Amino acid sequence: MPPKNLANVSQFLKNNENGVIVVYGPTGSGKTSFSLEIAKIAQDLNFFPVIISADSRQIYQEMNIGTGKILPDEMENIIHLGLDIISPTEKFSVVEFKKNIENSDIWKIFIRKGTIIDGNLHKKIVPIICGGTGLYIDSLIFERNYLGEAPNKAQREELENFRIKNGNDALWKKLYDLDPDYARDLHPNNHTYIIRAIEIIESTGTSKSESFDTTPKLRFPTLFLTPYTDTIENRKKLYENINTRIEKMFTNGLVEEVEYIAKKYGHTCEGLKTIGYVEIMDFLSGKINKTEAQALIAQHNRNYAKRQITWNRKKYDPFL
Repeated sequence: MPPKNLANVSQFLKNNENGVIVVYGPTGSGKTSFSLEIAKIAQDLNFFPVIISADSRQIYQEMNIGTGKILPDEMENIIHLGLDIISPTEKFSVVEFKKNIENSDIWKIFIRKGTIIDGNLHKKIVPIICGGTGLYIDSLIFERNYLGEAPNKAQREELENFRIKNGNDALWKKLYDLDPDYARDLHPNNHTYIIRAIEIIESTGTSKSESFDTTPKLRFPTLFLTPYTDTIENRKKLYENINTRIEKMFTNGLVEEVEYIAKKYGHTCEGLKTIGYVEIMDFLSGKINKTEAQALIAQHNRNYAKRQITWNRKKYDPFL
């Protein structure tokens, strides 16, 4: 991975008392450790750093290994938001994520440009938004008009029945035919977002892509940083990191975690429909063996990283 230009952090914070830092990059690129490095710099400058996880899988409680979630003893006494928000049985939209973060006391103090007393000092808050789910990041930093169409239960049920009958890939293809740009940014397993996107198009005649401003405006002074630059050499290293990461997940008890979630919340709960969990469920049901499950999880994570790189190149790299 390339050198991390952390010198920009000090200068940015000195010039922007109420700024936001965004740490973005593909899965397996080292965003979590990078965000902690940034938080330490902020502390040295007498700011109060808060790391906000913008990850659509780390919102699930008790799903730690397969999501690569930071653990409490790894947080180095930095407050983290966006983790363990809902049960694995629940669905969660971008709008709900946005509301969850913006309803937190920390965010409210930041918005009104207040301070937090830390020791004997009044410190300005600096949110460090860290994650790989672009829609979550966008919801917090851009002035965006999210479509307010009420859910169409009948339509959702029809699309869900279509998915059950024809599979996730067929549902994704349905969205791709309507909105290829948005579909490319979604994994076929992410059927909740896919169904919502189809629902919006069929209800309003406007695609998700079209609903977003073509030139989004930032809500705050924002510093974009990434631990990853996409070169042939770095892509190779990234894929190696992903393969190693998946091996460690198996060593650390991924299979046992999935068994526990399935037993407690049911085999069809929302959390088990995500990458790293659906493959283990196929293994546990006898559809594939353990070696095949590990290979598929690594492959699907590499594919996901590739889509993230494309999204980041389009959305965030221009701000560097």
